[in-house]
Amino acid sequence: MVVRTGWLHGSQLWRVVDRSVLRHPCSERCYAEAWGGHGRGAGELKRLSLNRAVVLCLALMTVSACGAWARPTATPLPAPTATLSATATATASATVTATASATPTPTRTPSATPSATPTPTATSPCSGLGVPVIMYHSTTYGQLTAAEFVRQMDTLAELGFRTMTLAELPAYLSGRQGGGRVILTFDDIGNTTGTDLLTATHDDFWSNVYPTLHRLHFAGVLAVVTDKIHEEEGNGWAWPELLRLQAEGYQIVSHSATHDVRMNRGRLSEDEFRRELCASRQAILLRTGVCPDAYVWPFGAVLGVDRAGYDYQAIAEACGYSMLVTVWESGAVSTPKQLLRVPRYHPERHIRDFESLMKQFACR
Repeated sequence: MVVRTGWLHGSQLWRVVDRSVLRHPCSERCYAEAWGGHGRGAGELKRLSLNRAVVLCLALMTVSACGAWARPTATPLPAPTATLSATATATASATVTATASATPTPTRTPSATPSATPTPTATSPCSGLGVPVIMYHSTTYGQLTAAEFVRQMDTLAELGFRTMTLAELPAYLSGRQGGGRVILTFDDIGNTTGTDLLTATHDDFWSNVYPTLHRLHFAGVLAVVTDKIHEEEGNGWAWPELLRLQAEGYQIVSHSATHDVRMNRGRLSEDEFRRELCASRQAILLRTGVCPDAYVWPFGAVLGVDRAGYDYQAIAEACGYSMLVTVWESGAVSTPKQLLRVPRYHPERHIRDFESLMKQFACR
């Protein structure tokens, strides 16, 4: 027997009995008893109100065991049907939910694996070697010659070195750049007057240093004495030249405002010392548009400043510097703790062992 449910006249429940009900063995008796007999046949009863016939017939079929229910509660019949239908729906929903939940789990697992991959790559195999910083003045300083300078640069290139700037050093030390790096610094840019041993730096740079670095795709860090840089070219170092070099990847940093020798002897007042650091940084910012983050000590004057008794690190940081570069040889830079006392190699002292010295920092 099939029972279909629907709605009639708003909220009044109605039931339609399928034709199979009329063919049921008890259907004739159900209709007859429902209407008290009186000789009415099934054909006549079918023409009566369908709603009343269905309800009474279902009740009599239940009592006489003609239907499928054992108790006279035919009216709640749709409840089990709805329950079964809801149960099936819940089962399907649970199945879909479980499937959807399980699907992202393997998807997230492989995504975590590649994210871990760059970590060892960034810190290995060469980033832990440290960065050698080499201090040049002119290529004719001490035992250094122009030919020796070219040989040293070719050696660095053959060992696979790439040049970097002091500005890139913090990123290297934090593992965000690969190894095999070297920093080439050139001091006393602008300090070309008097009888100083370094008076040839301007002509020497353009005759020997720049052509060699350009050929090897190298660049350097220029430590500038700002008060001695000219406005126009033709008389030593000038700002237009420095701007062109900056555009090619060179870094411009401070080497003090005046290169006053009293700094090395601890004879500058605290205000004079502050001006050497702050005024030179402001001049570079004004001329180049870049804030220099490194101060290269003239004469390696840290000891002289120590003797003066003021807190040079606090003054340097107040001026805006995050790196202080010395002249001491104490290895390569391998930790951020060295940034306030960056060591440098003296190439004129390593004419014979330059290649073996640099090999320990090379990354093939």
